[in-house]
Amino acid sequence: MAGITFFHIEAARPKILQFHILQWAQVVVRSKLARLLEASVPPNTMSYLGLKNILIKNKFMNTNYPNKKTDIICTIGPSSWDESVMEQMIAEGMNVARVNAAFADTAELEKVERLVRKFSSEVKLMLDVKGPEVRMNKFPAPVELTEGAELEIGSGEDFPIFPANYPNLYQKITVGQAILVGDGDVKLEVTELREKSFMVKVIYGTKLKPGKALNFPGVRLTDLPLTPRDEELIDFIFNRDWDYVSASFIGTKKDAEFIKTRLSGSGLKLIAKIEDAAGITNIDEILEVVDGVMIARGGLGVDIGLKYIGLLQRYLLEKCNTAGKYVIAATQMLESMFSSPVPTRAESNDVLTAIIMGANAVMLSGESSAGEYPVESVKFMSEVDAMWQELSVDGKPDWQKLI
Repeated sequence: MAGITFFHIEAARPKILQFHILQWAQVVVRSKLARLLEASVPPNTMSYLGLKNILIKNKFMNTNYPNKKTDIICTIGPSSWDESVMEQMIAEGMNVARVNAAFADTAELEKVERLVRKFSSEVKLMLDVKGPEVRMNKFPAPVELTEGAELEIGSGEDFPIFPANYPNLYQKITVGQAILVGDGDVKLEVTELREKSFMVKVIYGTKLKPGKALNFPGVRLTDLPLTPRDEELIDFIFNRDWDYVSASFIGTKKDAEFIKTRLSGSGLKLIAKIEDAAGITNIDEILEVVDGVMIARGGLGVDIGLKYIGLLQRYLLEKCNTAGKYVIAATQMLESMFSSPVPTRAESNDVLTAIIMGANAVMLSGESSAGEYPVESVKFMSEVDAMWQELSVDGKPDWQKLI
């Protein structure tokens, strides 16, 4: 860039490049100011004035993307436990750190809280409790599947594969029941009930992965919106520095009221995960109780059908926007970035579409918890939102800014 002035760049590039240069300049100015303060103000004075705490704990908060308005929720896991990774994720625009209770205990909740707070006092913390969700045990390795093959699903440690949090599942299901695994990439059908187990036939799918959720389209196995384990984790964060509880399979106003009452006195906000037909049908009465909604597209795709996802997302976004409730678009937003440093074109469009349609937040799941590119995933979401905020006016694109 030696010898090239800003005037030359401005003359040779469209206005969209000017936006990126402006962002870069703002970051440089802020970082220079921070270094100047640290170099010129005595340490004891920094501490007395509270400047040191501000610089350390909030030095990265959205400074890379000053125009960003949409929250980015990141699921925290092995890929983001490293301090340097967490620091970079916050620098690139992470606003909420989510812990999936299906894979966590109180020790991990404390670990994530301590890790996030080391770098920011502004990033919010979310506990995602699983409610009536059924998950398989973490058997040693994925099981290769072929169409028509049969598997036995047991009731405990005596069996290689069993529902870890629902050992008596064999007593609750019937022959012919469809079971969709995870986000629906494997479909099984119950063929036989046994004394302590049941047999299933593979309808489609090539690999059964440990720890995945089991979904039963059209069937709810329990009326309890929280499990004893959910209660334990809520107790742990009740009077700590946490902000949200997102609860799975909220299908009725009664479900929402039960959990809202449970959170009373804590300051925790309730996010209802809408992931089945009941939640869609009863969304108006659910919105009367909850503080926000997560559009759980994985569950909706399994329970209602993939072809309806776009319409259901738009429906829920409009409902939440009208009611003035916080709304999150979630599941597979940048799924390819689990193993790729760049997203697909469809994923790029998906993130922007959710933002344009009124999402207050977009969420990363496996991309940030177990993927190879957690920082890059956050960065891309921030870039999309910052671009939209710069090139739009009152929620509509300003084409003159683009060309």
